[in-house]
Amino acid sequence: MFYDNLKKECEKQGTTISKVVVECGGKTGSIDGWKKGAMPNSKIVMQLSLRLNVTTDYLLFGRTQSQQEQTFSNNNTTVSQLNVGALGNNSNGHVTIRTKQEKYEYDELTQEMISAFQKLSTSEKIELIHSIYQKSK
Repeated sequence: MFYDNLKKECEKQGTTISKVVVECGGKTGSIDGWKKGAMPNSKIVMQLSLRLNVTTDYLLFGRTQSQQEQTFSNNNTTVSQLNVGALGNNSNGHVTIRTKQEKYEYDELTQEMISAFQKLSTSEKIELIHSIYQKSK
């Protein structure tokens, strides 16, 4: 399934699997294993998802964001759970909590961090995320 999802997305973006894998620091020899059903390691999945601008869930399981979103309402609070996916043996997710009456505003430090992250190249983002992921183990 991973190989099929990766192939479909590469074709959609007018590129090849080999080219994208090499750009992300992977080895083209891995592609045959994926074609036969082997699962990739978490680092390459993360790198490919960032390079192709898709979720890891999409690459691994073919789920789109709308299929991932689950919304629960409780009085004035809405909780949306998005981009829940597996990376290696760890499961990570992103949870957004908003009240219907107010919008959350980031503090200055968070805004600066978001701005700095957005200015990074894809390879710099991958390196930073991988570094954070490794330190959190």
